Amino acid sequence: MGTGYQKALEELGYAIDSKKKELYLNNFKLNDNELDQLLPIIFSTIPDLEILDLSHNKLTFVPPTIDRFKGLKSLFFNNNEIKQHVPEIGGLQKLSYLKI
Repeated sequence: MGTGYQKALEELGYAIDSKKKELYLNNFKLNDNELDQLLPIIFSTIPDLEILDLSHNKLTFVPPTIDRFKGLKSLFFNNNEIKQHVPEIGGLQKLSYLKI
């Protein structure tokens, strides 16, 4: 794959595993969409996610299935309507940036 394609895919949030020759989503931005809930399918279809941005929506809670993203490094839930403690975030061992 040419570097032009690779750069375009990376800008869309995809990453390329050159050893396996696979393409996977590692950056998912759903910010500023007025979301008030998340579909569970999101948490089962993109296991290699590293960055999840759900900021500036109308979410009232963090789904307990958030701990399925074992490789998550950055998580943005700021500017939502979340008012409860989320113990599942403690299971995200690679998480280095959290904004709620």
